[in-house]
Amino acid sequence: MQVLKVASKKKILEVAKVEFLRHGFQRTSMRLIAAKSNIGLSNIYNYFEGKNEIFRALVASLLAEFDKIKADHNNDENLTTEVFFSKDYHAASVKMWLDLYKNYKEQLFLLFHKSEGSILANFKQCTVDDVTEISMEYFKEMKARYPDLNVNISDFFVRISIDWWLSALEKLVTQEFSEEEVERFMEEYTEYSTAGWRALMKV
Repeated sequence: MQVLKVASKKKILEVAKVEFLRHGFQRTSMRLIAAKSNIGLSNIYNYFEGKNEIFRALVASLLAEFDKIKADHNNDENLTTEVFFSKDYHAASVKMWLDLYKNYKEQLFLLFHKSEGSILANFKQCTVDDVTEISMEYFKEMKARYPDLNVNISDFFVRISIDWWLSALEKLVTQEFSEEEVERFMEEYTEYSTAGWRALMKV
């Protein structure tokens, strides 16, 4: 019985992903998911409370990755001026974002382009808000360690910078790019932004 439940839940998610990608959250009904999965509508509600829970389940692993990235942002390894010069740090940053892109491309597309009407419709703005708050705390902690650093950087600038990065990620999952093109962009972006922050903070 447990095997059947697992199989049914998997089928619901597989069908829902296809329909969300095709029609978007708003235009995909629970009845459509039920019909395409050959699982009764009332039975689907035994597994999921509704569309929002199904949608969240489809992007749960991606959300967990974003949470991890945010949680690691202000760890001790990053609270050093070495991050502005280290080639290893640069390479690790590029790899982190490249892995995110490669492993979660469909989920990123769902969040950026197919989530209208869902509880995750404001994912991008919420991420900007979260990372802005984390970044402001980062500046304070860096100032405590390096008193000569300039951390008088506006909230508005930080928000625009984060929005720009998310918009770039959004663009990358919208069009077809080769892996080499994506990797080159991420290397260029990382180098550009690192040099920019280094100049702004007068490292």
